[in-house]
Amino acid sequence: MDTVNAETTPRAQSALKLPGSQIAMLPDGNYSLVVTVTNFMAASASTTLKFAKKAAGAAPVVNIEGGDEQVGATRRLQSAS
Repeated sequence: MDTVNAETTPRAQSALKLPGSQIAMLPDGNYSLVVTVTNFMAASASTTLKFAKKAAGAAPVVNIEGGDEQVGATRRLQSAS
């Protein structure tokens, strides 16, 4: 694969793609993808790619410390209290 992927034209390269639409169908969890290639002389090589799919969490809570009014160099922030 390294020799094939060293080619500069997309037509000469090999690629393994897992579209987002397929990943979206997977339940949350840890996964291992094992790829094995074999050439015409029966030599082979394998590699493993591990990844995790996690659900999107809630947006983070952001607190600005300080008084009711804060002034920056270009922005003025005021609390809504």
